[in-house]
Amino acid sequence: MRRNVRIAALIVAAVSVVWASLLLVFGGIDVVVAGLYARSHNFQHPARIAAAALLVFLLTGGVAVVRDALPKLVAAWVATRRVMSPLVAAALIAVATFAVTDAFCTTTAGGADDSGYVSQADRWLNHTLTPAQPWVAKVPWPNASWTFAPLGYKPIEGDPLMRQVPTYSPGLPLMMAAAKWIGGQARLFLIVPLSAAILVLASYGIGRRLAGPAVGLIAAWFMATSPILLLMSVLPMSDVPAGAAWMGAFFFLMGEGALAAFAAGLAAALAIVIRPNLFFLAPIMGLWFLIRRGSAPASFGRRLAHLMIFGLGVAPGVIFIALLFDSLYGSPLTSGYGRFADSLDWSHVGPNLHLYWHWALEVQATVTIAGLAGIVVPFVWPRDDARRAMIVAAAMFLAVASEYCFYLVFDNWTSLRFFLPVWALLALGAASVVAFVWTRVTGDLPRAAIAIGVVTIGIVGVHTARDRSVFALWYGDRRYIAMSEIVRRLTPPNSVVFAMQESGALRYYSGRVPIRYDSFDSQWLDRGVEWLAAAGVHSYAVLESWEIDKFRDHFPDQRRVSALDGPIVVYRTYQDRTPVYLFDLTTPPPMGVAPTVITETDPWRLRAMMPGPVPTLSFQSAR
Repeated sequence: MRRNVRIAALIVAAVSVVWASLLLVFGGIDVVVAGLYARSHNFQHPARIAAAALLVFLLTGGVAVVRDALPKLVAAWVATRRVMSPLVAAALIAVATFAVTDAFCTTTAGGADDSGYVSQADRWLNHTLTPAQPWVAKVPWPNASWTFAPLGYKPIEGDPLMRQVPTYSPGLPLMMAAAKWIGGQARLFLIVPLSAAILVLASYGIGRRLAGPAVGLIAAWFMATSPILLLMSVLPMSDVPAGAAWMGAFFFLMGEGALAAFAAGLAAALAIVIRPNLFFLAPIMGLWFLIRRGSAPASFGRRLAHLMIFGLGVAPGVIFIALLFDSLYGSPLTSGYGRFADSLDWSHVGPNLHLYWHWALEVQATVTIAGLAGIVVPFVWPRDDARRAMIVAAAMFLAVASEYCFYLVFDNWTSLRFFLPVWALLALGAASVVAFVWTRVTGDLPRAAIAIGVVTIGIVGVHTARDRSVFALWYGDRRYIAMSEIVRRLTPPNSVVFAMQESGALRYYSGRVPIRYDSFDSQWLDRGVEWLAAAGVHSYAVLESWEIDKFRDHFPDQRRVSALDGPIVVYRTYQDRTPVYLFDLTTPPPMGVAPTVITETDPWRLRAMMPGPVPTLSFQSAR
């Protein structure tokens, strides 16, 4: 009996410790079991259970068991350290990064960026990148082509077929399209978590080549636990894939020979297709071939040949983007955003410098300060070639920082995502500082303190991500799919839905045509809804709670705004975050009729939902 109690207590203690650790790191777990909603957010409860179970274990003979097992545990630890090389440890960190970010990935074509990238992937697959919308030419209101463009797209001005072009660059959508073609809708969303794992491995590889495996492993740890990486790895956006491609290019750049130079060029080409505005990083990388020495110093002619090979690898990406931009936007130098230079201004520099520095210190202060020191202070690197490589790294970081300091001002910490293509350089710089200090201290206690500090920095990074709701985004973003599902179920096929934030998701999932209310003429809501009704088209509106006042303000003198007093559906998640409302603009319900309230208790069912039918309109009796 004592033995059985002891074993049971040990199992309970182990499970409780794991459960408490998960709650401590990720902030909470919400599950639906057999239709019942369960939540656990307080790590102290399982911690107390673990302590009580451990006490029972010790009182039922656990002390003797631990004493007898201690030599075996020490031997197992020594054996594990022998097997656990830095490369294996870095690989495990990369796998953990992939597993965590995939588990918490939103898997939703939601807001502007998310729906823009995901829907473009389907358009590439279906060979309908610029679909015709003939009905747009028939409506009477002004600016019609823009009102039918959901988030992530814009109309081709003057096009008789009223086609739309994507705003976002094609690199990530093409990778998503390939993943979906191979494995279906769910695989589409694996690209970004997989890119996060590659970025972690690239950080290790660069550090290992420049300063040894210890620096590589610390850099991988700092990168994997970076709050901005964790945030952007759970969203289907291009920042992490761009970072993985550029740091992959940097890794190959640090290699030897023509093949490494060509691989670096191909990786840079992919990075340019993903994020074309950072094309200038490729020529900066090219400087490496002029200043490097290498383990076997090559002649200047040989290094020049490798530079040309690197350029040959980069060329396909540049040519593809130039041809595509020329076809879609009328110029190889114009993207879906227009001319990037038009968004740059000296007046942005001061505010952006302050904001980026403030956010970087707020979310990862130690890595930011030590990382900058490691990039600009050459003596922390042990080898001459590593110091030369930091010249290239510093130039890359400065170039990216300069561009985005001139770019538009966004007052949100998530704008640190712009730096993800070079964020690993900060992690490498910080790792080099740690290694430099390590080699200059003696004694087990100081070195143990350094090791504990490195681990703590990573844990704090994950806590910061948790505190900023990174691991809670998924169930909130599933509202886009849920409301699109409701619209598809409750509205007739020949309908329009006035929306803004939900416009991309509605077009992708609901099979209904969205109309951007923020692009709709403020004096045309009443006439537009009446004209559509006469043409056999029913009008609805889908608004998130924060959009209702914006809708009212946009149409201050229109009678149809009164429909917002009586929603027909209110959708909310079990956390009651961001309620979404469905309104009937054509035939609002009578006053006093209660709306249908739908509370989502199982957002897991909405993971990676298939898109709906391609929306279209037919005007039966348009005047």
